[in-house]
Parts: sequence; C-alpha cells; structure tokens
Amino acid sequence: IWAGLALFAAASVGQLLLLTTITYEAPLWSILGGPAWDTATATEWGGLWLWRMAATVAFAFAMVGLRFASELWQPAARLLALGLGCAALWTLSLTSHGAATMEIRNLALAADFLHLLASAFWVGAVFHLALGVPLLRALPDAERRECLAELVPRFSVVAALSVAVIVATGVFSGWAQVTVAEALDTPYGATLIAKMALVLPLLFLGGLNLVWVRPRLRRDSASADWLRRLLIGEAKATSRPLSPASLRFRPSAPQIPSVGGLEIVPVMFAPLGAAEPIAEGSVPVVDARTVFGVLR
Repeated sequence: IWAGLALFAAASVGQLLLLTTITYEAPLWSILGGPAWDTATATEWGGLWLWRMAATVAFAFAMVGLRFASELWQPAARLLALGLGCAALWTLSLTSHGAATMEIRNLALAADFLHLLASAFWVGAVFHLALGVPLLRALPDAERRECLAELVPRFSVVAALSVAVIVATGVFSGWAQVTVAEALDTPYGATLIAKMALVLPLLFLGGLNLVWVRPRLRRDSASADWLRRLLIGEAKATSRPLSPASLRFRPSAPQIPSVGGLEIVPVMFAPLGAAEPIAEGSVPVVDARTVFGVLR
C-alpha cells in the first residue's frame, strides 16, 4: 500500500510538471518554481490537483491511524481511508475528458470515476496477490494450497466485478468521446485502441487462472507455482494499459470533429477569467478552465 501511495503521489507531481511544460512550451528546468506554482494555484485544474494531494496525504495519515486504532475503531478507520482514496480518484475524473462532455457531463463523470475505481480495485488486487503468494511458501504444502484455494475465489469475484465495470464504463466513455469515426485518428482515439489491445492479454491470463489453475489448487502442488507465475504476468500486463491511459492529458478533445472539425491546440497559461483569448490558431479560449477541463 505504501509503495502504491508513493507511486501515486510521484505520478501526480510528474503530471503537474509535465502539464506545465506543455502549457508554457518550456523545458522542465525552466518551469520549476513560479510556472509550476502558478499552474497549481491559479487554475481550476491546479485547484483540483491540490485537493488530490491533500486527499493523498490525509489517506496516508488514515492508514497510520488504522495501524494503531483499536478494534472498535477499525471499521471507521477503514471507511475513512476508503473515502479519502475515492476523493483522490474523483479529482481525476473532474479533470477528465468526461468533465468536458457538457451534454452528458454527470453521466460521463460517473462513468469515468467508476472506471478509475474498478481499475484501482483490479490492479490493486492483482499486485496484492502477486506479492502475497510468495510469502505463503513458509507454510506446509497442503496448508499453502488450502489457503490459496480459499483466497483465489475471493480475488476472482473482485476481478470479475471490476472487469465488468471497466468494460461497461469504457464502452460508454468511448461512445461519448469518439462521436465520429474520424475521432479515432486523434491521440485519444489511438490511446483508446491501444488500451483495448493491451487489456486482451489481461483477460486471457485472468481466464486461465479461473478455468485452469483454480480447480487444481487443492490437489496439485504445482498449481501454486503456476498461479504465482500467472499473477506476476498479470501484474506486469496491468501496468501497460496505465501508460497509454496517461496520454489522455493531451490538450485535444476527441469530440472536436463533431463540432466542425476544429481542434484545440496548445495554449499559453492565463489566469482564470482572462478577458482576452489565449489560444493559438483559430480556437478562442477566454477562460483557462476551458483548457484545463479537458486535461488529465
């Protein structure tokens, strides 16, 4: 959990720096300090980023409290940690493409949040199980197989529900964002196709675990080793769709072709409420929220 929390915080800081370099069209070293601070404090996107970092820090304190809480307060501490984790994910949804889909904004936001939440449950469960299975080697073989036979079905339930939510919300988001076939020729469209292609090996590995490995856990000692190998493969595979998913910060909205073929282009930073257009090219942008609302 702590490694994942540190990675999430580091990725959020990296996102801020990357977004600032794109906004200012400047190298990384030149945006440290003032430009990055302005992005974080003088834009709506930055405000949500600050809330995400605050929720992340609060989540860390909640996890520390959970460790020392009495049995009576354990459920409340878990709910608090879960709520803070959901709050951090919600800030990501508020800066997603779904937030810029004004016609169905509430549905798009809900779909994006559920997509993130299900992905977090699935990927978190995969890594947790992949890292936890080797720890069971200290147990006698029969006891280890019995433990895995009880644990894997629970994981399968979480994985199956998560995959169902991911597929449903992914299809909805694709329908909402890729409104015309030409949109597939945008960075968002290419990312969507890449994610779909990368998820297929995950489904294959998960199905192999469910259909072939799980029934053999109680009677075959070699099945535990196969489970470990497949889980490691699944953990590696789950990290790959995350890379193209991060490309969604690109400042071009995939639904643009449906409103005349216009394309949002990179813009220079301007405070919220700027009175003059700040976009280059033919698309006037009079408020930085218009730009930062479609960035992730």
